[in-house]
Amino acid sequence: MITTLPILSILIWLPIFMGTILTLVPCNNKQRYYGIITTAITLLFAAYLWQGFDNSVATMQYIEQHSWLPNLGI
Repeated sequence: MITTLPILSILIWLPIFMGTILTLVPCNNKQRYYGIITTAITLLFAAYLWQGFDNSVATMQYIEQHSWLPNLGI
């Protein structure tokens, strides 16, 4: 299944990005809530993928295709 929204990339990069941001921001009590919100958003994306997964198909279902270096054909 090829979607226009890069859900797999969001699942990987959202926690990394927010963890980095929260590490660099001065410590306050709101960091815990931002972490919980980030985790909840990641969980929602994972639940969306899990809900749409089809066990009867033996091929890869969630695929992202991007041109990294279009000039080189990669």
